Amino acid sequence: MLIYVGNLSTNVSEDNFRRTFEAFGQVSFVIISSTILKDKNTGQLRRFAFVEMPDQAEARVAIKNLNRKDDLGQQMNVYEASPITRRRRSEEQGSHSGRQGYGSVRYHY
Repeated sequence: MLIYVGNLSTNVSEDNFRRTFEAFGQVSFVIISSTILKDKNTGQLRRFAFVEMPDQAEARVAIKNLNRKDDLGQQMNVYEASPITRRRRSEEQGSHSGRQGYGSVRYHY
């Protein structure tokens, strides 16, 4: 299961972050955003990550236990990343048409 984690501290390291999720089961990979984004409303820095956990039961327990948990002064938002469904052609005419997300499936968070 692919898990989205938002509102990460800018001080989080990949090793510590991985260990946080490994406490709940096997972790296939962790990707922490390399680009730090600014919230357009507050101007504060925003970081996010994706975690892949192959066992869905373990992933659901991790989500349940880590969502809204404080990590280095930031309250994490943790939930399952869901694939973006295919849009009708008229909806794809925006500036992002034709772009693909992670692998061959696009996710939203």
